[in-house]
Amino acid sequence: MILNKHISSNLFLIILFCLGGLNVSAQNQTILIFDPNQVSTNFQNSFHQLSSDSIYIVDSLDENINNFDVLFLFIGYPYVLSEEEGNRLIEYLNQNKPIYFYTNLYWQGIDSVAFWNHIGITWYAETLAEVQVDSVVGVDTAFTKGIVIDTSFTSSGAPHIGDNVKPILDGIEYGNTGLRSTFVPENDSLKVIIDLYNLIHRSEFLERVLIHFGLEDPTNIIDDNADQPNTFYLHQNYPNPFNPSTKIKFTIPTSPLNPSPYQGEGNRGRLITLKVYDVLGNEIATLVNEVKPAGIYEVDWDASRFSSGVYFYQLNAGSFVETKKMILLR
Repeated sequence: MILNKHISSNLFLIILFCLGGLNVSAQNQTILIFDPNQVSTNFQNSFHQLSSDSIYIVDSLDENINNFDVLFLFIGYPYVLSEEEGNRLIEYLNQNKPIYFYTNLYWQGIDSVAFWNHIGITWYAETLAEVQVDSVVGVDTAFTKGIVIDTSFTSSGAPHIGDNVKPILDGIEYGNTGLRSTFVPENDSLKVIIDLYNLIHRSEFLERVLIHFGLEDPTNIIDDNADQPNTFYLHQNYPNPFNPSTKIKFTIPTSPLNPSPYQGEGNRGRLITLKVYDVLGNEIATLVNEVKPAGIYEVDWDASRFSSGVYFYQLNAGSFVETKKMILLR
């Protein structure tokens, strides 16, 4: 893939490819990640498993951001958003494009106050709150499970922002404070998510962000914590591209699609095959060939014996068949 000549020369990482992926509502999006502090590794890994879109990682916010469909900005100490960058982001939002912020606002606001006001933020506070804790060691004593303490004994409380913003998305709380820490502008024409805690920690939250931005079809989302999955699903392999091994995850539901003699009912097992093919359609590996009950499974494929190139893996369960593409790069 050739980089667009208008893309910033400050790209410091190669394009991260992830072919295949979910059936998103908007295909072939270009995603920019601005991460000057290099804290977004977990996010990038999660994104690979959820989307087929190409990711570009940059270390500057210049006028070329307008070439991208979505911005994910990881802005925290010691990086401070400049006035010029804030104005570029206002211009970007005026194109009806979405921006996600993972930020510590404590270090922002002076130079870029016009931008933060534009998206509805006029104040930020470290809220002191009562917190129920499992165990916290104080100065002269220890607090045990079930004890409620005041966070004023710590150096800071729970972050909170306000004015023309509202909390959204059921992510995780900030600690055990009961305070949500993800917000959107009350101006619904602005496609912005401001997150003080959630995304960087949990891939499940990224799924909700993608749905909110219209980058993901919610019917395709699989809850990895669900005890009884209700649909077949073949995940994109990870990593991709890979060398020499990769992981493939798939989901078997509790009730079959189009019941047949090869599929059981409810939680009964069914015959599952997961095979790998080369570009000519030759079967080169069988990773799974057995009866399995409902659940979420993950297998490894070691391609040490194979040359670089494009390969396909196919999940077959009765009437359900799905194939995805992967790349081996030596």
